[in-house]
Amino acid sequence: MPTVFGFKSAKHAGKFMGMAPYCEEVPPDLETKLADIIRVDGFDIVNTFIREHGQKDYEQQVIELKRIVGEYEPPEVARALQERTEEVVAEMVDAAVSMTGYRNVALAGGVVANVKVNQRVYESKSVEGIFIHQNMGDGGLGLGAALDVWAEHTQQFRPNRLKNVYLGPSYDNGEVQRAIERVDLPPGYEIEWGDDREEVAAKAADLLADGEVVNLFTGRMEYGPRALGNRSILYQPTDPTSIKWLNDHLDRTEFMPFAPVTLAEYADECYLEYDRDSCPAADFMTITFDCTEEMQERSPGAVHVDGTARPQIIRKDVNPYYHKILAEYRERTGIPTLINTSFNMHGEPIVSKPSEAIRSYLNFGTKALVLETALITKEDDRWKWVSTST
Repeated sequence: MPTVFGFKSAKHAGKFMGMAPYCEEVPPDLETKLADIIRVDGFDIVNTFIREHGQKDYEQQVIELKRIVGEYEPPEVARALQERTEEVVAEMVDAAVSMTGYRNVALAGGVVANVKVNQRVYESKSVEGIFIHQNMGDGGLGLGAALDVWAEHTQQFRPNRLKNVYLGPSYDNGEVQRAIERVDLPPGYEIEWGDDREEVAAKAADLLADGEVVNLFTGRMEYGPRALGNRSILYQPTDPTSIKWLNDHLDRTEFMPFAPVTLAEYADECYLEYDRDSCPAADFMTITFDCTEEMQERSPGAVHVDGTARPQIIRKDVNPYYHKILAEYRERTGIPTLINTSFNMHGEPIVSKPSEAIRSYLNFGTKALVLETALITKEDDRWKWVSTST
C-alpha cells in the first residue's frame, strides 16, 4: 500500500518553479524569512504570515508581502519559494513514510503540479517509488476523497496502476469531415486523407523533421491538465529558441520550457535516475528528471536552464499513433524526443472537438494539423488569424 498525500492547490506553483533557476543563489536573509513564515509541524503547515495578516483585506496583505520580500529580485524570491516548498513537502512526506512504514508515495493536489517538488520527493532516501495523480489539482483531491469513502464502505478498493488517461470524448473520420466542411477552410490550405494512421504519421514526421509545427488531434481526449499526445502541439526539440518562438505563435507569455515526449525505448539515454517501476509519474508528464548530456546536446529546446526536463515517456501499447510519429521522427533525425505542449490558445482550455482544433490551428498560423487520418497543411502565410467564436 502507498503512503497517500494530498496537497491543496497552489495556483502559481508553476510560475515560481519556472523562474527559480534564473537565480544562482538565494540571499541568506530571504531564506531565513521564508523559513520563519512557513514551518512544518508534523503533518501541518504553519503559515505565520496568514496568522498575522489573514484577516486583512487583499490589498493590505500585498503591502505586507512587499514589505517582506520587496527588496529582492523576482528570480530570488522565486527560487527561495521553490526551495522552501520542496523542503516543506519533503519533510511532510518523510514524516508520513516514517509513521506508516510505506515507502511508495502517492501525491495529489495543486502543489504537486510543481514537478520539481515531485522530483525532490522521488530522490528522497525515505521514498522507494512515487505516483502523481494525473489530475493533480482539486479534481484529483475530490476523486481521492470519493475513492476513500467507497473503499471504506465496500472494502473492495485496491490500488491499480493506470495504463493511460485517454478517457475523454473521441471523434471518427466522418465527424472530422463534417467539422472541416462547417469551418469552410480559407484559400491556401490543403486537405489530404491518409489510407491509415501509419501513412499520416510518416507525413507528420516529415514535417517535424523539416522544422514545422504539427498540431495533433486524435483519439480520446486526455483526463487532467496535461496534453499527452491526443490533443497536443508537436515541434522539434533541437531549437534552443523554441520557448520564445512557440509562445509567440501560441499567444502565450510563459517563460517556462516546453515539455518533451520521449520514446520509452530510449528514455535511459535522455534522463538520469529514471525507472518506470518506481516512477510511473513519468508516463504522465508530472515529474522532472535531470537530463543526460546527450539529451541536453540533442534536445536543447526541451531542457530547462537548470538541466532538467518534464518528460512524457511514451510506449507503443499505450498510444500507437503517437508512438509511431515519434518513431518515424527518430528514423529521420536520430532523436527519440519531440516537444509536446497542449493544443490550445493562451487562456483557453485544451481543444476537445474537431471544430475547436481547426479554429485554433488557423489562429496559430502553423503548418499542419492532423485530425485522425486527415492532414491539413498551410501552403503559405496569407492566413494568420480567424475568429474562435462558435
